Amino acid sequence: MATATNKSYLVIGSDGAELKTVKTLAAAKKLADAEGGSVLVDGECVYRATVETVIPAVEAEKVEVAEVEKAEVTETEKVEEPKDEPQKYRIKALMNIRKEPNLNSEKAGIAKQGAIVTVKEVKYDWLCLTDGTYILCGGGEFAEKIG
Repeated sequence: MATATNKSYLVIGSDGAELKTVKTLAAAKKLADAEGGSVLVDGECVYRATVETVIPAVEAEKVEVAEVEKAEVTETEKVEEPKDEPQKYRIKALMNIRKEPNLNSEKAGIAKQGAIVTVKEVKYDWLCLTDGTYILCGGGEFAEKIG
């Protein structure tokens, strides 16, 4: 024969305030879910409501763009952007050369350990070679800058 339990389930709101004490766990869970709270038994949390974050839709604001007058630039004000010189990197391990900077991209070749490659830029931890292909740098784990 089963014995009845005299447990009380204390429901705490999301703000930490005591909401209600109920006799069944099912009723306590229902209230906790409705209030985004939790259920305590003898001071210990036995259930915590899952709260879904709802982001309200925001209407796009109409923005008027003012026409900007073009200023004349004199010869002394013109500044040429520095051209990045290609850099040399040494490959530390056998590496795949990819057509795009991601591991799912099609392979374009293989770089052997110790190979020296010419890099025009480092993009998202990928070495962009002068021919437009990519090798994963791995934060210096797979390639090191030389010179």
